[in-house]
Amino acid sequence: MFTPNAGEVFYNGQLVDKKEAKSLTSKVGIVFQDPDDQIISLTVREDVAFGPLQLGISQEEVFKRVDKYLKLLGIEHLASRNPSELSYGQKKYVTIAGILAMETDVFILDEPMAFLDPKGKESMIVIMDMLNQAGKTVIVTTHDMQFVAEWAEEVIVIHDGQCLGKYTPAQLFANKDLIEKARLNYPPTVQLFKSFWKETLGEMPIKITDCIAWLEKNKY
Repeated sequence: MFTPNAGEVFYNGQLVDKKEAKSLTSKVGIVFQDPDDQIISLTVREDVAFGPLQLGISQEEVFKRVDKYLKLLGIEHLASRNPSELSYGQKKYVTIAGILAMETDVFILDEPMAFLDPKGKESMIVIMDMLNQAGKTVIVTTHDMQFVAEWAEEVIVIHDGQCLGKYTPAQLFANKDLIEKARLNYPPTVQLFKSFWKETLGEMPIKITDCIAWLEKNKY
């Protein structure tokens, strides 16, 4: 279990020490950016089952969850395959299924769109929406600013190991100095709209659907 080199970590207002950290495995699930850093078993089914089995859940319940989440992600046909034989995108789904099977309250996804094709990215958003609607906390680390514009509710900007603040996506993309300081890019929608947007028009849309609605309403 890794601990911070400096500072403190809290979960639900409680300081996380070495003793408390062990219990967090049943509360917080993490999907690494590179699936090869996370997959350890010889078959997909075994790998998805590994996490929940460590929580002391009965084998019968674990394999019900495994079947459920393999089917949800559309990879049930890979259950008996060796993960090392799969594509990076398929491996990504295997690691996601393993964390979903643990059914934690918090899901941390490190660059969840990495290695996925366009349809895979759409499916990933559907999964995160499902978790959000189920009352789960979903934390994502990403450099994909259009994804931030489309999906995030709150954005914490970190640059050079420092937190530069917490914002809504609209606040973030309206802050030119912050975008430059954090060395971020504007999403394509913002790049287009900021070329002609005026303050008198109100808050600039940043989601694709909102941009389309505004253009249709104003007959551009």
